[in-house]
Order: sequence, then structure tokens, then C-alpha cells
Amino acid sequence: SGLILIQSLLPAALVARGYENVTNQASSQRVATSPRAVLETPAFAPMPSASSSLELSQDNKATFVYDLASGSVLYEKNADTKLPIASITKVMTALVILQSHSLDETVTIPELAPQPFASQAMNVVPGEQFKLSEALMGTLVYSANDMAQALAIWDSGSESQFVSKMNAQAKLWGLTNTEFKDATGLTSNGSMSSARDLSILASIALRSDFFRMATSQPRYSVTTLSGKRYLVTTTNKLLGSGGVIGTKTGYTLEAGECLLSLTSRQGHEIIGVILGSSDRFGQTKTLLNTAYTNYQWK
Repeated sequence: SGLILIQSLLPAALVARGYENVTNQASSQRVATSPRAVLETPAFAPMPSASSSLELSQDNKATFVYDLASGSVLYEKNADTKLPIASITKVMTALVILQSHSLDETVTIPELAPQPFASQAMNVVPGEQFKLSEALMGTLVYSANDMAQALAIWDSGSESQFVSKMNAQAKLWGLTNTEFKDATGLTSNGSMSSARDLSILASIALRSDFFRMATSQPRYSVTTLSGKRYLVTTTNKLLGSGGVIGTKTGYTLEAGECLLSLTSRQGHEIIGVILGSSDRFGQTKTLLNTAYTNYQWK
């Protein structure tokens, strides 16, 4: 079975209160232990804030940089401010689906409302059938709004009922600054979260091998059960450069440019979150370079 049970993977107490090391973890977890990212100081200290001598003068509304293995917060700015997150919403959409279904189940595309003008869509056709794994690839690689809505309706009967599941899951995981309004992040006055909450969500998502694989793909051929192919490319322009190996973009006029990123250098993985930016890719690059330059792992 391709069923992925994520709910048990990361205790809410771990991620909601300071990312302390965990005890009594399930054997399936990647244990949060040393090496810990530290500054060249006698004790661990966070990276200088945006207003300090480091002068990371970026116009984004919130940032968060987090060392995945050790649980060290390397940098934060407005980390708990509730902001629109656009298509990063689809990370939770995928996780709710993954918790309830096997990857080899068949998804039949339901009737969907017409997509808004210029919506990121695959233009799937009602009645088409996909393996769930293929449908999720379209959602996560290409950020297809129509596929995300199709999955929500397929799972719950309606998008609004699916959103209730998303919010229940957010509450269970201690995402106190997160509220979902849709399965896509597309609607006006839509899904909201904070940079810290999104780093928690990413920490959970990245424990799924399928999610890691899907968000690391630069391009993919999403194929129906009858053999029709939809060729899609990633929306993450940093993918494959500077050690970036995932994960999810977001953009609306309301949210600005958003990016949830996973970077691996010298065997150390860092999650980066940028919300409300005018240059998500450039600013993420600067943030990650600063983190890897200012820290060493002991």
C-alpha cells in the first residue's frame, strides 16, 4: 500500500514550542539530534535579526530559516505574523490526501467550477482518471489549481468539507496561526499562515518520501489511466541550483511572492520560508547563503 500515515510522525509539542529535541519518538521518525548548527560563539545564538549589523534588508513580510536535523532556528523575522500563503496551501492539501488514501487509488476528475482567468491549471477534463500518485504530482510539481480542487472534491464531496479537514489537521499539529479557506490558496481573503507554522508543516511533509520526491521534480509527465499525458514543469525556479531540492511556491497579488524551500549542502538540510516578497527566489538565495556561511555544524 502507498498509504502514508503522517499524523503520528511529528508531535505537535515538538514543533509548537521551540523545536526542542524529541524523546520517545516513533522508529519511523528522523530523530532531531546533533549535529546542531551553531554560530562561532560559546553558545548557540540565532542569526542576527534583519535590523542588526547583518543588514538583511529584504522587503518580504516574514522569513524563517530552520535547520531540519537539529531543530535550530537560524533566522526569523515576523515569524508569527499571520499572512496569506497562496499556493503553499497545497502542501496541506497533499498531506490530508496522503493520510487518507493509498497512492495507487484511482481519482476520477469531478465537474469543476470554471477556473479564474490566468489560473495555474492543467485543464483536466471531468471523467478523466488518474492514479492518485499522478494527480498529486500535478498538484505539487505544477501547482495545478484544478487538480487540487479535484482532489478535495474526490476526497470529501466538496471543497468546503475538505477545507474543514485541513483546518482540523492544522489544529492537531499546533499550527495556531494557520487557517485554510480553500484547497488551492487561490481565493481572495484566502488561506493564511505564519512563517513559523509553515516551517512546521514542511517538517511534517518532508517525512513523507513521496512528498520529498514530488517536490524535487523539475518536470513530470502526469499520465491518465488511459495514457493521456500532461507535461508539467516546476514553479520553483531555484530547484536544482544552490543545493535547493524542494519544495513549494505561492503567488497571488494579495500574498505577494512566497516560497517554502528545502536546501541541502554538505549533508545539512535547511528549511527556508519567505512570505510577501517582491523577489522570493533572490531573497531566498541570499537567506540560505547567509545561513550556511554564518553557521557551522558541530
